[in-house]
Amino acid sequence: MLFFLLHELPHELKQVALKEACRVLAPGGKLYLAEFHRPHPRMLRALSWTYFKVFEPLGLALWTSHDPLAQLSAMQGMSCERQTVFFGNFQVIVATKALDSAGR
Repeated sequence: MLFFLLHELPHELKQVALKEACRVLAPGGKLYLAEFHRPHPRMLRALSWTYFKVFEPLGLALWTSHDPLAQLSAMQGMSCERQTVFFGNFQVIVATKALDSAGR
């Protein structure tokens, strides 16, 4: 489980953290990731952008260049699903590692 970790990491370590989390998963294992997400309503998006710009500048990249769903989906053997809550302000991603060739 990665709970609100990525927005605290420098950009170059976001991908490293995701790769390591997937590496240590057993075949068939699930990674649960909770993190901020780009909200849907414009007013909430503007407020969130201001908050991130002032207090959490590393988190804004999760809206664009460092989308964890895109990064996890690009990893071989990972299948992912994302759900957003609270008007899209938060996301939960479940990434499942494929079974190995022996079915384990």
